[in-house]
Amino acid sequence: MIIQNIEYPELLVEAIKNDKLVIFCGAGVSMSEPTNLPSFNELSDKIVELTNQEKRNDESDEQYLGRVENLGHDVHTKVCNILTGSELQPNTNHETLIDFFKKDIRIVTTNYDSMLESALEKKDRKARIYSYPALPYGDKFNGIVHLHGEVENPQDIVLTDSDFGKSYIYYGNVTTFLRTLFESEYTVLFIGYSYNDIVMKYFTRSLPDLSGKKRYIFTSKDQASNYKLLGLTPIIHEKNNYKQIYDSLLRISNLVIRDDNSWNLRIKDISEEVPNKINDEFDFEIKEMLNNIHYSNKFFSKIKSRDWAEYLFNKGYFDEVFSNNKVDDFGIQRIEWLAREIIVDKTDLFLKFCYDKDFILSNQLQIEIATIICNKNTKIEKIEKLINLIDFNNLDFMLVDRLLDVCYLNKPKLDFVASEIYSKSLSFVLNKKSIMSVDKIDIDFKFGNYENEYLWEKYKLFDKKYYINILNNISNQIYKLQRYKIMGFNIEEFDFASFYPIPEEYLSNHEQFFIIFKELLLGMDNKNKEYWYQTYISSNISILLRSALFILRQISNLTGKEKLDLLQSNNIKILDLSLREELFWLYADIFPTLEDNDKKIFLNEIMNEEKLHDNFTDESYFYQKYNLLIWLQRFDKSNQDIINKINSIKERYDYFKPRENPEKSIGPITVRWGDAQLPYTDTDIVNSLETIIDELLSYEGDGFERAERITLIRKLEKICSENENFRDKLIELLIKENELDTDLRRGIIMSLEKSNLSEQKLIYTFNRVFFNPIFDIYNLEISRVIFSIVNTRKNISDKLVNFFYKKINLLWKYSSNTEEKSLDYMTRALNSSKGNLALSLIKLIEISVKNSGEKYLDDRFKNFLEQMLNEEGYNDSLVVILGNASFFYSIDSDWCKENILYRYRSKDKETVNIAWNGFVHQSYLYTEFTLIFEPIYHEAIKNLDIFGKNLRKIILKGYVSLIFKFSENPLRDYIPNIFSGDMAEETLELFYFELSKCIDQLDKAGRKEIFDKWIKEFLDRRAENYPIKTSNHEKNLIIKFLVKFPYFTSNLEEILKKFDKEFTIEQSTLYFFTQAIEISKDNAELVNKLMIFITDQMINNTQELITYNIKEDLKSVYYNILKYEVDVCNLEENLRFMNIIQ
Repeated sequence: MIIQNIEYPELLVEAIKNDKLVIFCGAGVSMSEPTNLPSFNELSDKIVELTNQEKRNDESDEQYLGRVENLGHDVHTKVCNILTGSELQPNTNHETLIDFFKKDIRIVTTNYDSMLESALEKKDRKARIYSYPALPYGDKFNGIVHLHGEVENPQDIVLTDSDFGKSYIYYGNVTTFLRTLFESEYTVLFIGYSYNDIVMKYFTRSLPDLSGKKRYIFTSKDQASNYKLLGLTPIIHEKNNYKQIYDSLLRISNLVIRDDNSWNLRIKDISEEVPNKINDEFDFEIKEMLNNIHYSNKFFSKIKSRDWAEYLFNKGYFDEVFSNNKVDDFGIQRIEWLAREIIVDKTDLFLKFCYDKDFILSNQLQIEIATIICNKNTKIEKIEKLINLIDFNNLDFMLVDRLLDVCYLNKPKLDFVASEIYSKSLSFVLNKKSIMSVDKIDIDFKFGNYENEYLWEKYKLFDKKYYINILNNISNQIYKLQRYKIMGFNIEEFDFASFYPIPEEYLSNHEQFFIIFKELLLGMDNKNKEYWYQTYISSNISILLRSALFILRQISNLTGKEKLDLLQSNNIKILDLSLREELFWLYADIFPTLEDNDKKIFLNEIMNEEKLHDNFTDESYFYQKYNLLIWLQRFDKSNQDIINKINSIKERYDYFKPRENPEKSIGPITVRWGDAQLPYTDTDIVNSLETIIDELLSYEGDGFERAERITLIRKLEKICSENENFRDKLIELLIKENELDTDLRRGIIMSLEKSNLSEQKLIYTFNRVFFNPIFDIYNLEISRVIFSIVNTRKNISDKLVNFFYKKINLLWKYSSNTEEKSLDYMTRALNSSKGNLALSLIKLIEISVKNSGEKYLDDRFKNFLEQMLNEEGYNDSLVVILGNASFFYSIDSDWCKENILYRYRSKDKETVNIAWNGFVHQSYLYTEFTLIFEPIYHEAIKNLDIFGKNLRKIILKGYVSLIFKFSENPLRDYIPNIFSGDMAEETLELFYFELSKCIDQLDKAGRKEIFDKWIKEFLDRRAENYPIKTSNHEKNLIIKFLVKFPYFTSNLEEILKKFDKEFTIEQSTLYFFTQAIEISKDNAELVNKLMIFITDQMINNTQELITYNIKEDLKSVYYNILKYEVDVCNLEENLRFMNIIQ
């Protein structure tokens, strides 16, 4: 930016604007009238006069002063006397530097004089003064720093070569200050220095690099190159025109640093100007306004002219909205202005903008144009031009609907456009899925079934001549899908959608699409129908080939025989199941029209056609032929040849029966939503068991014509659980047949889970099915049945406990873990035999303790538990045993400590995860156990990141509960464990959520007690970034949390004041205050104070567009607060500034 003919780099301007600039002030500042103080060189000359000690030719000023001092002269006092005097006064340079800083002053000076302090006093301003050797931290200070000391303390000024050596090298406190300053976020600007100044050499030794970034110096053009070598970026001014420097500084300060009121006034002035100025100041002001969401909102509400549109366009302020990028809130603001002032009223100018930007428009701009077109006041001449700017793929359902209405009102002129709009509404949406480790791409649609049906009914009102365009667009999309198939991906290809859906059947999205596809095909004229079938009858893409077969039915200039020849010439098999429906219906048309001889030939071809692939059994393939013959018979009922062919198949497969819809697909490629029927009823199985036992043992079913075998096993399980006699009979028959490993036994085993047998009968039955290889093959099933019995049976004797203990001990040798590693540990245990056996054992221990009336862990149980725990490698019993820590501690605390609790502190992360996964599902905290377990909980919270997301939530939830139930000093014992490092947002959210829930349970007195006890101090610490930095998100959470304490508003104000100025309000916080809380007499004052704070932050830091809904919500909060006797002046002022209330 050029100010007073001085070009200020952009980074320097940003530093000024963001209050990140430090000015270094040299001797040149104090040399102007009326101050007229000497330079460092001139000071040494005056010492020559006072001491009569001449300078040597090879001697620098500081060396000379050091030599003179060594000769006994007090040069420090003499210099300070020269720089003081009653007549001495600051000059305009000093005043300008003070005025430059509107808020915090940051000046570092190497001058010894106190003229800056005098200027400060004259301006009635205050600042902290630092002087060598007591220097502040360079990376964080406000005030004036006398880097080399000041006249008030002569002995401390850095003057001689010895002083420079001590301050820069030996003690290094000046160098330390400079280094931390130069490495900080601050930008530095040097004023009043020349290249020959001794301090410049010392300064540049302190620079961390010599790139010149963030360090600038005013200089004339002839000296510029010297400073680049010193690592400084020169800012050029006219030689010897020092007034130019200070005038430009003051101007840029006034230009860049303004309060909201100043900007409001300036926005009003600028908006009334014609933007034809060519100067950097004007451009800068526009840029600043348009980079602040509140200022730009006011600015766009005032400007209207073509000149402003051209100016903003040429300066690039509309670049974002004329691009493929996502538009931010600033872009939305500009789009709204274009819509309001330019697009309709100055369409020619807007179209020129589009031309200049190669007709690339953002999605949001296109949506706005579509909205304008749908306005009933927009004339057809404008519509015809603007509608061509829209990519109809970007529109939602409502806009598509409204645009079709516009096209209908202006038909036939917009018929073609309507076809383009509707065509894009049928766009495919591809979804990536992974099923059983196979990557798959599913086809969905832009809109749902209802929307697609609705739009189709609307589009049918237009002329059909453009149907072919829509169909070609569909075929193009289908062809594009093939590239994924070529790459080896599994593509969903409409295999199960039908051109002939069954009436009233639920329609999937594919089937709904097929209805539209079908009507589009049927709506074509004859010429286009011929084009379609001729183009796609040879396609290798199923859906296109099926559509060609569908259309072939409509072609009247081909005979039935010619159509069959056409199929044969294109290698289409008679029984191609992927084309089943289309072929069947085509045959239904063709077959009755054939000559008798052609019919015979066709029937023989059906019978003789070989299987398409090896997936078909002879049985299933003959069933397909049978179905086609049954189908043809419906259309040629008296054809004896068909009857004969059917009978020949029935001789081979007498159980084949006609289906209601033989034309519908069934077979290996059909999706099955259920299972077929078993050939036996419950009564058949119960009454004829001995007769059909061999059939049951060898039964097989494919799920299509006969139910799968698993259906039979489940049927046997059900009958066995309901009929003890049947179960006993089935066991006897299996023993008699010596069928030891048949899966019929699985049905018997699982039936015991639901049986209500006496203990004696249960033991008897168990012994009859419990033998090898059964407990090896069906280990999981048996372990599940045992756990179910011991867990649900009301009374279990010690006899049954001993019985099941022995069985569990035997089963353990054959037990296994679940193979599904993606599940959490507890779910894995529930789905494995090892896990179920551990659950059963613990239940037996619990029953044994209850029966004995003593809390005692029997040695046999201890030994078995230790065997499970110490088994090599991971096993699914660990999560069950470790997770029952509280139970084991209650019956044998020493054993629990030695075998379970120490594992919660294992260095192995998996062991700790296993233990806690079990704990949160199975253990509970009682006082005695909590005292021993509390340190373990602390460790878990400190290492919360080692756990999965869901487990983290449960652990933290329990920990917050502990704070309220057990902790005397949460700030000492609990809070440091939670806030001990980088915290994930989800952890913060859960902590404050659970904290809020606990406080919700307290009355007013309880809240006061907890607030005074630790909440206030906790919030104070968090506001001060203790013990870790408080994130922006946490500050938002704290604001919402404060609502829990409506009676302590004065305390809460103190907390809010500690938040930094750069804190931004999140949308969720706005939603909370405008939607989630109810304002009442009790909380109105608190909500008012919080809303003042929130709106302050929105004004200062929020760069997002305040939407209409948010404005309305904020307005509603304001009016709700007004109902109560609360001072809303500050809130009202903020809302007025944001144009929310007038």
